Amino acid sequence: MAFLEERAFSKKERAKLRKKAGLKERLNHARAKIISKRPAAILVLDRLCAQYVEIKNNGLKPGMTDKEWNATKKQPYMEFAEGQARIDDEQNRIKQLEREISGIDTYLRISENGGADIVCAIVYLYYRAGMDSVGVGGELGLKPPHVRQTLFRMHQTAKNLDKKYHRAAPKSYKKNRFVVPALFGE
Repeated sequence: MAFLEERAFSKKERAKLRKKAGLKERLNHARAKIISKRPAAILVLDRLCAQYVEIKNNGLKPGMTDKEWNATKKQPYMEFAEGQARIDDEQNRIKQLEREISGIDTYLRISENGGADIVCAIVYLYYRAGMDSVGVGGELGLKPPHVRQTLFRMHQTAKNLDKKYHRAAPKSYKKNRFVVPALFGE
């Protein structure tokens, strides 16, 4: 519950919600807030996809002159980026757009029902079914680093909820370490 609230609300909003509502209401509020963010993400995704398609269709033509290439743009590009430099810059932009589109697409898939179902499935498959992050990711259509990051963030949320059970060792306690004698009589 707290994990979903951290993803959906600010600190002040979470404090108000915890005082007023029970667990079921809090879950419904978090799901509604996460789902309400989807239309803005879809607009951003559409804009990024349009940029991606534009670059794919117009940008990577090595024989095109700078004047012809700038004519296809809404705003002229850097004039000093000629030939291979322009192509390299466009290829880097395509890779960046692919990463951004992939991230937003994953967010949209996870937030479709508010995210609680995916989070519960990750926890069940990883801890109860004994799958590794690759297996969980394959089962849910997620990338393994995303599964590991979700589990890590959930662990951090749990530590923040109950700090008395996750205290750091006292500073006076030190692990036994090998003592290396000083060299040259120091």
